[in-house]
Amino acid sequence: MPKTRTHTRYVCQQCGRVSAGFMGKCPQCGSFNSMVEEVIAEETGGIKTAARGLSGRSVPRRLSEVSGDAEFRIPVPIGEFARVLGGGLVPGSIVLVGGDPASANRR
Repeated sequence: MPKTRTHTRYVCQQCGRVSAGFMGKCPQCGSFNSMVEEVIAEETGGIKTAARGLSGRSVPRRLSEVSGDAEFRIPVPIGEFARVLGGGLVPGSIVLVGGDPASANRR
């Protein structure tokens, strides 16, 4: 007998946005108290599946199918910093810079 697995999601009745948790106001359309709980039952059939997400299941791809296009980079005037960043800053990315805070004050 196949096992059934249930999970809950919340769907906006105005625009159809799906959320993992309840929200009083839909962030997409702005309507209040339109998020309704839905319980989803899935038959697993004894096969273990990966963690679910709101976007569905991911499918593995071969490396030859993945595009390796280089991103456009904004040049950085500090040569070593540009080298660490792979040639410059990628628009829309975030870079965390860390280091010893006392190293700049040493003489």
